[in-house]
Amino acid sequence: MMELIEQVKVLYPDFGTTDIAKMLRVRQKTIKKIVDDNNFNLIKNRRINIDDFYNIQKKEISYLLGLIWADGHLSKRDNTLSIECISEDMISFKENLDKVGRWSYHHRKRIDERTNTRPVTNAYICDSLLHEFLKENDYLEKSKKSPDKITSKIPDKLLSYFLLGMIDGDGCFYYKENLASQFVLAGTVNQNWSFFEKKFKELSTNYKIVITNSSSVIRVTNKKDIKKIGNFVYSTIDDDNIGLRRKYEKYKQIVSSLIENEKLVEYIKNNKDKKIKQLLIELNISRFRLNKLIKDNI
Repeated sequence: MMELIEQVKVLYPDFGTTDIAKMLRVRQKTIKKIVDDNNFNLIKNRRINIDDFYNIQKKEISYLLGLIWADGHLSKRDNTLSIECISEDMISFKENLDKVGRWSYHHRKRIDERTNTRPVTNAYICDSLLHEFLKENDYLEKSKKSPDKITSKIPDKLLSYFLLGMIDGDGCFYYKENLASQFVLAGTVNQNWSFFEKKFKELSTNYKIVITNSSSVIRVTNKKDIKKIGNFVYSTIDDDNIGLRRKYEKYKQIVSSLIENEKLVEYIKNNKDKKIKQLLIELNISRFRLNKLIKDNI
């Protein structure tokens, strides 16, 4: 019995009675009695400050909640919350995760003979109060619900961080020179996009929802509209360093090409009497791109 008490004493600062019971294969009632008899509850040290979630005032919490909505997994068997992504991205995420809790990390290599896969890292944390909080705010049903419950608890000034967390998890900026650019946020086939539709409408952004047999996406193809989204989520990235740099750099390429396009449009407007052949030579662009610039802007 003394050995069991010592094991509970070591584990209790980091794990609740439910998880300890499963770890030690002992009835939870027995673990609770040991905790109460030895006054362990007075020295319990949680892995997170749950008040940060009950009263959301930190940008790191808002960002994390968006990231969890996109890439997080809330266990139905115990109180574990995990986030798995490529190890390169986890380096960036870890800086912010460690500001709001004591996470554990597990690295592994994916084996797929068909593709050159990259290593992945799983960040996980076990906390009964956090698990219950996320469960109450639809995180077990996020594949088919809109995040309205959780976003209603986030101050308006911090909502950009929630959307940024979503983008870093499930979003992508596509850019290739002289080809169409787009922003895509991916979800399940039954995804409820109502929160994002409302937000994009507030930003005066045109979007399209595309549903396939296995998934759905909300897509933005106009560069000026993509810039509106970027202005909303990236306004502070250089100051607080919250957000994946690789996606931010891809977004900046789109914005740079937009500025270049604006210059091309201005040139075409000022030389509208010139023949197409002459404009192609002077601008050194493809006929397809020139025709698109004329069609979209003139």
